[in-house]
Amino acid sequence: MSIQPTQLDHKLHDVQFHHKVWSDVTGAVAGLASAVAVVFGWVAAYFAPRGFGHIAVTLHLHRAPLIVRLAPVVAAIAAVIATAAGLLRFYSWYREGRENARNAARTSSDF
Repeated sequence: MSIQPTQLDHKLHDVQFHHKVWSDVTGAVAGLASAVAVVFGWVAAYFAPRGFGHIAVTLHLHRAPLIVRLAPVVAAIAAVIATAAGLLRFYSWYREGRENARNAARTSSDF
């Protein structure tokens, strides 16, 4: 059984960036986004209201600091970037398997 290239494989082969490069770049960006989210959350925890300030925020008498309100948004963005990086890594792994199978079939047919 040989794995033949599909039309999509031919179209994607002409793309300037290879899937391995995209996988590496998005992995690095996901790591950076995760680190930024951790630091942002740490700073937000430092500035979170405590004591009577917390009670005032709970009763809606006072607003929470902006950094505290934005911390979940930054964490969600980091999670989305990490999900995209994971999906792209899975796609890269799939393409590598197809390329290896195609190369193995090509070398076995040469003999």
